[in-house]
Amino acid sequence: MPAATCGLIGLKPTRGLLPSDGVAALAPTLDTVGLVGRDALDTAYVYASLLSPGSAEPDLPKHASEIEAAVSRSRHWRIASALSADETRNDVLAATTAFEQRLRITTRLHACAAPDLERLNRLAQIVLHVEAAATLAGDVRHELATLAPSTQAIALSGWAIPAIWYRYAIASIEPLRRAFLARHLAGADLFLTPCLPQGVPDRDDVTTTSAGFQPRALAALHRHHAYVNYLGLPALVMPIGIDARGRPISIQALGAPGSEALLLAFAHQFALPFSTILQP
Repeated sequence: MPAATCGLIGLKPTRGLLPSDGVAALAPTLDTVGLVGRDALDTAYVYASLLSPGSAEPDLPKHASEIEAAVSRSRHWRIASALSADETRNDVLAATTAFEQRLRITTRLHACAAPDLERLNRLAQIVLHVEAAATLAGDVRHELATLAPSTQAIALSGWAIPAIWYRYAIASIEPLRRAFLARHLAGADLFLTPCLPQGVPDRDDVTTTSAGFQPRALAALHRHHAYVNYLGLPALVMPIGIDARGRPISIQALGAPGSEALLLAFAHQFALPFSTILQP
């Protein structure tokens, strides 16, 4: 979401691939170190430098010239798309439709059904709330007033969720990940989803302390992202256009575990340049 609202590249690697030393925990099952960059190549440089020794992927070496060659290499893409499988604002839909048409020139693109967002996101929320409640237990008991209202809402809810719900959510991760990969990525390199189908919202609409706060607008920010953390899959957000209000339009690309180099190569070839986003 930070990348999507700013017209940047956002890479969320496979869970556990990058070390989380020094990162303040919230929900350990979901917490993942990610990167935000102006373009795919910059992001690839930083990503490669953060990989622990021995964990570097064969397609993304450590040296800058080799990284550039790997990301720029010509590929025959097989893309599954669910970009039109949601309630999308007209200007956002026009941009995503145009993007799909551009993809068809150089890729094998086929439409794919959207995942079961309602179920997956419910399970993700259970894990988030329960683990946040445990992580912040001391703060909730002794320093509740020092926590931001949004953090309070996340942590306090976890105390009321039955333990059996949490155990079920955790036990479901692996079978649901296998099912997702079989359904959406069995015959494709990447799976494309909407990012912010209603566009980048006004700040007051999604700020819980604002008089104009709209809970549905805040929920929409998470709709296409929460389940990705839950399944532990790598994902990349990239800009593809500008909406009627001059705000960036982004899409999300998902891959199988360990496909970060592929995601970066896709963004390097197809993302809208950041300089275009900056134009008035």
